[in-house]
Amino acid sequence: MFEALCVKGSVPLHGAVLSGNTSDKKANTAELTRVARYLKKHGLDPAACIYVADSALVSADNLEALRGQPFITRLPAIYKVAQAAVAYSNAHDKRRTRKLEKQLTAEKEAFAKLAKAALREPFACAADAQRHAAALLRENRYACHTIQAEVRAEPVYARGRPKQGGPRKVRAYRHRIHLRLRENSEAIARARERAGCFVLLSNVPAAGQAGGLDGAAVQRAYKAQNGVEMNFRFLKDPVIVNETFLKKAERIEALGFILLLSLMVWNLIQKVLRDYLAKHRKSILGWDKKQTRRPTTLMVLFSDGPLLLPARERLQVERRPEPSTLPRLAAHQRIEPPFPSC
Repeated sequence: MFEALCVKGSVPLHGAVLSGNTSDKKANTAELTRVARYLKKHGLDPAACIYVADSALVSADNLEALRGQPFITRLPAIYKVAQAAVAYSNAHDKRRTRKLEKQLTAEKEAFAKLAKAALREPFACAADAQRHAAALLRENRYACHTIQAEVRAEPVYARGRPKQGGPRKVRAYRHRIHLRLRENSEAIARARERAGCFVLLSNVPAAGQAGGLDGAAVQRAYKAQNGVEMNFRFLKDPVIVNETFLKKAERIEALGFILLLSLMVWNLIQKVLRDYLAKHRKSILGWDKKQTRRPTTLMVLFSDGPLLLPARERLQVERRPEPSTLPRLAAHQRIEPPFPSC
């Protein structure tokens, strides 16, 4: 399992290879200790940076370690009540949406068994059937569905044929409980809406105060974690590690160190490119020969557009042919105006 502490641009500053059994909460505790020690060693104010992490950060030990350290995290769904910022996203939380769909299916399956069992049991007295139906409704309540019960009388005919043209003789009546399931549209709509909401927990000062952020800025800072998740996708790319077998733990750590260094260089290239284009309000040719101001390292290195590198002056670059497995790069491209050195 990889651990990475990243700064703006998803550039990793610190990383490690951990055991697959390591608890995320304990890993956060150790990381917070390292960050505090580093800031103290270099005389930096903890308020100079904001620690952003996922819901695994929320534990008693971690919150105690975060005293004096600004942080932004997501409150786990297991907490029922909290005073914090609630954010809404049109892209619903996929995991919570799947959980809701499973709940709806489970309620329908449970009702099918209940209705079948209730219909199978007859009652001689209508009052007994009504009491049993009321008990069923009390004992079986669903979050997203409502059960309705109806007692119907069924005649029990006497043996033998009736007289010609006459009605059949009714000997008695049996009463059965018929159940119906109706969707609670309002409850389902609220559940779907909650699936797109998440609670952010933060001690960052409010806007207008020193170092403060408004709600939108807090949400943007939290969602920037997507870049860190992309880092883990890079580190676990099957093309790189799928068929790699290492017998010793030390060699696994060494491979992880090389991958983290590669990731740092990869993301630094991307950050420098994007910062330069944003500062000078320029764009470059990206995929499908479309202009973009947010190029990726992969786009710049393997596209057919001009190759851009940080340089102090214009250079003429001749590219070597790439292997057949990679897109062929155009040769003799002229470098654009220089980037600032990083």
